[in-house]
Amino acid sequence: MCDEQAERRRHESRGFRPLIQFPSIHTRLEALLLAMAAKANDLQFQKEQKTATSQYCEHGNFLPPNGHS
Repeated sequence: MCDEQAERRRHESRGFRPLIQFPSIHTRLEALLLAMAAKANDLQFQKEQKTATSQYCEHGNFLPPNGHS
């Protein structure tokens, strides 16, 4: 731990400074999982929209489900 701090001080004295302090591994994993869930949710929504659109086009009804154009 002392070596790490000494190394950091040496880098900072040369003008190197980390732009961000990385959060703990748990925080990073949580952020990754949230991003993956959001992407999966978005893909599912797009799939449902595509299915709904193709069903309405097949029946000759070009209005969206709520009836407004």
